[in-house]
Amino acid sequence: MNRLHLQRIIEELRHSFRCPECGEAYNVEAIHFRGHLGNLYFVQLNCPGHLPMMALARVINERKRFRIEKSLQLTAEDASQFAADIKQWRGSFNKLWSDVTKA
Repeated sequence: MNRLHLQRIIEELRHSFRCPECGEAYNVEAIHFRGHLGNLYFVQLNCPGHLPMMALARVINERKRFRIEKSLQLTAEDASQFAADIKQWRGSFNKLWSDVTKA
């Protein structure tokens, strides 16, 4: 994934998510990419004055335009693929969660 793709994905996320406490849209600077497995992206969303939120978004690439699936319904196949990807993942969930509390 290149930097331009990530910027486009973050811009789409900005339009797709709102703070669950106050309903405000997130600024681009408040969305932090934490990793991805295939087309599932982990992001941290920060709203001033509220606790950070972690979100999982499925990103669909349609003709070089990214779209966030609004209602993420995971199938048994998705869960199996996710489990297989997690087993191969070399990241650290401890680091991921500690980064959330620091942001």
